[in-house]
Amino acid sequence: MFTHAGSHITGHGTPAEAVELVDVDTPNPDPNEVRIRVEAVALNHLDVFARMGHPEDDGTFPKRSGCDIAGFVDSVGDDVDDDWIDEAVIVYPGVSCDDCEYCLNGEHTMCHEYEIIGEDRPGALPNTLSSQRGVLRRNQNR
Repeated sequence: MFTHAGSHITGHGTPAEAVELVDVDTPNPDPNEVRIRVEAVALNHLDVFARMGHPEDDGTFPKRSGCDIAGFVDSVGDDVDDDWIDEAVIVYPGVSCDDCEYCLNGEHTMCHEYEIIGEDRPGALPNTLSSQRGVLRRNQNR
């Protein structure tokens, strides 16, 4: 497996106290996922919450932040159409089960399995990310 540089939040505190550059394994996508070569990731207030803490934070570290993501699909899982390769995409950071009553009614943020990339799941501050294909939107501005 290949590695690349990434940024981990290792605890609560100032950036100097809590942010560390580390080697991160380059992910291989699961069957229903794609891997994204990240071209841009914005600093979001969720990144600050992850470092400073907030009432709903579980306090588990390290965290890999970065939830506002744009890039290109560079690899697909076995259950994803190869047409996604080289597609410019924007990642919606909310991930849900897509199967419960809430999800089936379009209320994904109410799903009991709802997670946010960059908070509950590893974010994109390394330069690659594996994500469910369902959270991708084609980037029409490319």
